[in-house]
Amino acid sequence: MKKEGGKIRASSLKIIGIGELKGKDCFEEMLTEEEIKYCQSHRVNYPHFAGRLCAKEAVAETLGLDSSKVDLKEIEISNNSLGQPRINLHGKVKERAEKMKVKSFLISISHSGDYALANVIAL
Repeated sequence: MKKEGGKIRASSLKIIGIGELKGKDCFEEMLTEEEIKYCQSHRVNYPHFAGRLCAKEAVAETLGLDSSKVDLKEIEISNNSLGQPRINLHGKVKERAEKMKVKSFLISISHSGDYALANVIAL
């Protein structure tokens, strides 16, 4: 395993009930256009929406931020060429990570049945 940046600065594990999101129309407020496209590219898309939101909340918590008071669009979850999730920060959230001397993140997103979860480690 490749070393990603050294010392663990913080971590967070979040879980969301997928059913809580069904029928809600709030994704444009919390997800970027690219994140929405990614989620909508799946036939069953609510688990992917839940996973992305879970990841954003975990990133915010890892940085000591209240996800209800953060512009979640400043935390963008994308995928690399292998399909692995990665975190891109913008604006005030990026400034917070720099202040904490976070160099990189490790992230895992999963969903099964009724739940989605994300585990984020700030290095």
